[in-house]
Amino acid sequence: MIICISGMSGSGKTTIARMLADELKIRHVNRSFKEFATGKQLVAFQKRVKPSFDRSFDKEIIREAKSADSVVSTWFGPWMVKDSSLNVWLRAGLETRVRRIASANHLALREARSYIKRKDGNNILRARKVYGIDIVNDHSVFDIEINTERMKPKEEVALIAMLSVERGGKRFK
Repeated sequence: MIICISGMSGSGKTTIARMLADELKIRHVNRSFKEFATGKQLVAFQKRVKPSFDRSFDKEIIREAKSADSVVSTWFGPWMVKDSSLNVWLRAGLETRVRRIASANHLALREARSYIKRKDGNNILRARKVYGIDIVNDHSVFDIEINTERMKPKEEVALIAMLSVERGGKRFK
């Protein structure tokens, strides 16, 4: 069972994936460029990354995901893990995402908004350049999209868990 969770910055990817992995008692694969840089340096790092690094990094994520039952929270996971059991897109409006990022990172709202726009913009361009995918408009790989502004995290986790068991619970290792 591989559940891939994606969404824009501040949509709840990591939070929901961590809670879901705990609920299902399976592994959480949460690899990102935050391993190499954080905050403002992360945006600069994203711009410097070569496509070969991207591909190598994403291959490692896929390898980790396939090594055990997993919840994968990453930008490109749903497009990269071809045989995933369930793909989930988490959606939230910009202002909600700005508030979340500002709170989590102790930033002013204006600074958080700028950060999100640059980070999301870089990821959108990288997805198109490296893989030829449109992460904003091509949601054909997703089984479900959840508006994280309208549900509580526990409700989102319950919904995804129920769907994952229904979808492929017998495939759990």
